[in-house]
Amino acid sequence: MDSSNLITFNFISTLIMKTSEEITSHLQLLIEKNNDMHKQLIEVFALAENDATRSFFLKAADRHRIFSLQWVGVLKEINADASFDVEGSFSSALGRAWLDIKASLQMINDEVLLSAIEDSYEEIKQPYENLEIRHKKMDFLIQDHIEKIQALEKEIQILKG
Repeated sequence: MDSSNLITFNFISTLIMKTSEEITSHLQLLIEKNNDMHKQLIEVFALAENDATRSFFLKAADRHRIFSLQWVGVLKEINADASFDVEGSFSSALGRAWLDIKASLQMINDEVLLSAIEDSYEEIKQPYENLEIRHKKMDFLIQDHIEKIQALEKEIQILKG
């Protein structure tokens, strides 16, 4: 392998490793956020009074647990050695503790609980949007590369006559 090919190979290897690390980081964040949502929804389920609201919280908690497990599966496919947080974030634990304090002071009703979850959904969307943007960029590059490879293949056929 000559030096220019070695430099190209090293560059591509570094790029792939960096991309893999970034995707791993995004997936770890999605796992953490979904675990946080699961725990928060279980917490508000226990505090809710209305049966329909309680049912919603339980269904949403189950959904986020499934989301988390699905992301763990994807993460393990990409990086079998990657770790992930099953406990959730410290900030989410503080938020749940604050809900407990409000509940003990009887400052909680279903509307307050729904608003808290609504605020949390605004926060959880950001990592998804970041990953979606990255995915669109990667899709564009992949499609661009496929088209260029196909053009090169056509040139080969023309040159072969």
